[in-house]
Amino acid sequence: MAKREGNSSGRNRPYYFRGCKGKKSSTNIDSLSDELVFDILLNLPAEDICENAVLVCRRWSHMIRTHDFVKEHILHHSIPGLLILDYNREKKKNPSIFVAMRQGRIEVSEFNYKMRGNILACCNGLILEFYISKHALVITNPATKQHFDVPRFGRPNCSSMAYSTVSMKYKVVLTYHHGGDVSTLRCVIATVGVDKSWRDVCLQHLSFEAKNYLYMNPITTGGFLHWTRRHTHTSVVTLNVETETITQYPVPQGQDYEKRYKYYLSTGKSLSLFISNGSFSMEVWEMKSDTGEWSEMCTIDLESRKNEFDKLRCGKSPTLFYLAPASWLKYPEVVVLRVSHPSCVCIAYNVTTDEIDFLNLGSNCNNYEFELHTKTLVWLN
Repeated sequence: MAKREGNSSGRNRPYYFRGCKGKKSSTNIDSLSDELVFDILLNLPAEDICENAVLVCRRWSHMIRTHDFVKEHILHHSIPGLLILDYNREKKKNPSIFVAMRQGRIEVSEFNYKMRGNILACCNGLILEFYISKHALVITNPATKQHFDVPRFGRPNCSSMAYSTVSMKYKVVLTYHHGGDVSTLRCVIATVGVDKSWRDVCLQHLSFEAKNYLYMNPITTGGFLHWTRRHTHTSVVTLNVETETITQYPVPQGQDYEKRYKYYLSTGKSLSLFISNGSFSMEVWEMKSDTGEWSEMCTIDLESRKNEFDKLRCGKSPTLFYLAPASWLKYPEVVVLRVSHPSCVCIAYNVTTDEIDFLNLGSNCNNYEFELHTKTLVWLN
C-alpha cells in the first residue's frame, strides 16, 4: 500500500533558519558563498522556500526570486506528481490529495491549498481556476500562494492554459459557442501579463467533426493543447500556443480501432493514447505534439491478473467491470488506473516492473479529477 504523509511537503516538522545578521556563531551562514547558498536552497521543497527561507534575509530573498533560481529549481528540484480533486470538494474541509514518487515509492499526502474555484488546467506548477462567485478566471501558484487575474471574456465553455518555451510566456485559451451552434464557435487566446483583450484563433480550415471537439476540455502538453473524444472518432485537434495555429491530426488506425474505447492522457510533454483491447488490456501510443506523428509504446495486459481486482467489484453494479486509465503518475513508468465500478481504491501500475500498488482515496474514484501538477516557484512577472 502506498505511504500516506500528514502534509503535502512530506515533512515531519518545519525547517528553521538562522538569520543572516546578528550574533556570530561557529557556523555563520552569512559567510557562505552565493554558490553554496544557491545549492543549499535548491534542495528545499517549494513550500519551505516560500514559507521560511525567503524570510531569512534580503540576500536569500533576492536569490530565491531570480529567474535563474526559479528555472533551476523547476528543472532539477521541483516535485512532479498528481493532484487529485474530489468533484464534491465543497462538502469537505480539505479534499485535495497530492500523489508523488519519491525514491521509487508512492507517497500520498494532503494538498494544503484550499481551492477557491473549479480547477480548469495545471501547467508548470500554476493552476487555472474559475471563481464562480466572481465569475472570473485566476491563475494561482498553490506553493507561493500568489494569484494573477486573467482578462474577462463573457461566459466561456472551456478554458485551459499552456506555456510557450520560445517566447517564455503563458497563454490562456478559451472556447465559446452559443447553445451548441457550431456556427457561433470561437477560440480565443491571450498572453498572460501582456494582453488585456483576447484575439481569435482561425478555425475556418477545421472540419465539422473537428469543430465539435472544441466543446470538450482540452489536454495540456507543454506548449500545446489537444481536443479529443473518447468514443468513435478519427482525429485529434491540436493548438500550438506559440504559433497560435490549430491542426487536425489523424489518430492511429487498425482493426476495429474506430469501435474501441479511447482514452487520452497528458504525459506532461506529449499526448498519450490508450486503446482498449478488452476489460483488462489496452494498447498505449504516444503522439509528437509538433508533428502529429504517432508511435506505439507498449501494451498493458492485466487479463491474467484480473482476480487481484475482484475486491474492487461492486456486486450491486449492473455495469461491465473493466479498467480505465486515469493519469500518468511518472511517465513512462507508472500509470494510475481506476475501475468502472464505484470504488474508493485506484491502481498504480508500473509498466516497466509489472508491479501493482493500490491507492485508497477515501471515496469513489470516479468522482475525482486527476491533474498532473508540479510544486514549483514559478510566477508571472
